[in-house]
Amino acid sequence: MKVNDCPGFPQFDYLFPPSRRYAFAITHRNGKPVMVCLAQLEAFDGLLWVGNGQHAGRISALSQPTISRAAHHVAKSLGLTLQKIRSEWHVTGETHQLAQERQHHQMARLAGTGNLRLEAGAISSRVLADPPLKPWILGRPDAINQPRSLALLQQRVIDAWICTSAQDLPSDLGETEVVELFRTPLQLVASSNHPLAKERALRPADLSQFASVALDCNWFPKSADHLKQHGLWRNPRRLNHYRSHHWVGRTADGHTLAYASPLMLASDPAITALDYDLGLEQSLALVVRKDLAKEPPIQALLEELRRRVVRLQPERASSLCAA
Repeated sequence: MKVNDCPGFPQFDYLFPPSRRYAFAITHRNGKPVMVCLAQLEAFDGLLWVGNGQHAGRISALSQPTISRAAHHVAKSLGLTLQKIRSEWHVTGETHQLAQERQHHQMARLAGTGNLRLEAGAISSRVLADPPLKPWILGRPDAINQPRSLALLQQRVIDAWICTSAQDLPSDLGETEVVELFRTPLQLVASSNHPLAKERALRPADLSQFASVALDCNWFPKSADHLKQHGLWRNPRRLNHYRSHHWVGRTADGHTLAYASPLMLASDPAITALDYDLGLEQSLALVVRKDLAKEPPIQALLEELRRRVVRLQPERASSLCAA
C-alpha cells in the first residue's frame, strides 16, 4: 500500500517529494497493518544516528519536536523500544521488518532520491570529510564510538564510514568491507613545556611518572592493549563524544601524555611529538557494506577521499592504498 503523504504528519508533505513521503504498510505483531512513511523512517534513523533531536534537525531540516514525534511513532508502530545508553539511542525488539525497509530506503538513496549518510567522526577522519561531498551529509563531528558506527553501517542506518582507527576493528567483519586510505605512525605527544619535550631517546621508564589519557570503555581495544604495554593508557575519562579538553587538551597541565596522528599534530600548535616510538600505526579507512562497495556513489566517494589524502599529506602519498 502506498499513499503520497505521511499519515498524521502533514509537516513532511512540503519537506519531502512524493517519492520520499510514501507510506508502507507493515503488519504489526498484533496482526493489524500500520502505516509508516519513509520520511518518518528517515527521522527515526536520523535520531539513532546522531543521538538527539537537535543534531538530527541539522541534517534533516526538521524541528526537534517533529523528529521526536516521528521517531516515537515509528517505534510504537513497529513494536520497538527506544532506550538511551551513554547519550545514544538503541532499539530493542523484533527488527526484521525494519531492516527490510532500511534496505529499500538505502537503495533509493543510492539511486539519487535523497542524501547519502557519511559518518566521519572526531579526530583525523573529520579532516578528510570537510568540506562535505555532495550528495553526502555528515553526522556528528564528535563521534568516537567505533563499535556504534560499525553497527549503524551494518544496519544500513548510514551508508559509509570514515574510520579513524581501523586497526581496532574486529577481525571478522562479515559483510563489511574496509578500504584503507592511509596508514601512519601514532605519536606520543605532550605540551611544548612538558619536562620530556626536549629529551631524546625516551624509554618506558621515563614515562612512568606521568599521567596518560585513556577512555573508560573498550572502543579501541587493540590500541589500548598496545599502549598499556608501554605503561600508557592509565588515566581514563568517561567520554560519550570527543571533547578536546578531555583528550589532547589534558596535556595543557604540562604533565599528561596523549597520542595523536600527524593530522592532529599539525592542526594543534599547543602539542608536540615526543622522541618515543609507540610502535603503533593508525589506519584511516573507508568502511562500507560489501554489497554496496561497487555502487557509483561509493566509488566516487572513495576516489575523492584518496585525492584529499594526497593533498593533506603529500609526503605520505606512497602510503595511499592502491585502488
